This record gives sequence, structure tokens and C-alpha cells, in this order.
Amino acid sequence: MNNDHWNKLTIRLGCTVKDSARLRQRAFNNVSPTATDQSIQQFAKLISQLTDEPVKTITLAGNRTIAVQ
Repeated sequence: MNNDHWNKLTIRLGCTVKDSARLRQRAFNNVSPTATDQSIQQFAKLISQLTDEPVKTITLAGNRTIAVQ
């Protein structure tokens, strides 16, 4: 039996749907657990630019939350 552990994060972004107050939840799996807060914030900005939906919340699996910048 292999005792290697799958140690990855999930990033959840709460994005404001255009012309609505509703939040859309986007999830990104298999993120390296060594990702820094800064790199995750940059990723959230990129997703916001690509989708034209402002990111309002960033939550990592394990209930770790970082600030949106």
C-alpha cells in the first residue's frame, strides 16, 4: 500500500454576478499547499478580469480565508 498523501488545496472564489447582487461560487482544485496569499490574490484578480465578475471572497479548503485586494 502506498502511504503518500494527496496534500492539495481548494480555492473558492465568491464572484459578483453582473447586474445582480448574487454571488457565484467558483472552485479550483489541486492547488499546491505552498501557494502564498499573494499568488492566490493575483490568481483571483486574473479570474476576475477573465470573467468580468469582481471577486468578493477568497476561501481556501480548511476554512482559511485571505483578503481580496
